[in-house]
Amino acid sequence: MERRERVLCAARRLFADNGFHNTGIARIARESDVQVGQLYRDFASKEDIVIAIVERDMNDFLPDLELAAALTADDRAGIRSWIARFIACRETRTDRRVIAEIFAEASRSPRVAGIVTHIHDGFRACLIEALERLAPGDAIAARREMLVELVMTISAGVFQRRLTNPSQLGDDVVDMLVDGVQRRIDALIED
Repeated sequence: MERRERVLCAARRLFADNGFHNTGIARIARESDVQVGQLYRDFASKEDIVIAIVERDMNDFLPDLELAAALTADDRAGIRSWIARFIACRETRTDRRVIAEIFAEASRSPRVAGIVTHIHDGFRACLIEALERLAPGDAIAARREMLVELVMTISAGVFQRRLTNPSQLGDDVVDMLVDGVQRRIDALIED
């Protein structure tokens, strides 16, 4: 594994365990078996390490090819399935603790906030496109927008609960939330 990758892996692990602000450069260097001077050849500051992790980890949240394929094929069941998975937040390749740190850091760092906003906007655009495909028409555009906000809010809440109280958020509760959104989609389609 190359030096830069070792630093990022060690930093991600430390950030998950200790948070961004409780993890220093010296500790990252020690954990990655890299001299501090070498670390600074790859990263000008700890914020640059944070940014590299944020960019990589937040890209895990970009809509996958499944939604694109479903939209291209006009596969309504596939589109609904993607929306359900988005709400459920069951799958993540990134440690949720690091993601929570990323969101907290977004309130302090304009660079991190910009990346998070970009990802948020990407999901919002995908949800709008998905709902427009399922329930087209200008007459219901405002209701579609409200449903997008509902889905984004529910997903954020589910994510937070999975992070802080995973044993208290049963699949039955998540299924109820997904079912509620699916009913709202059905109501849009019927109008």
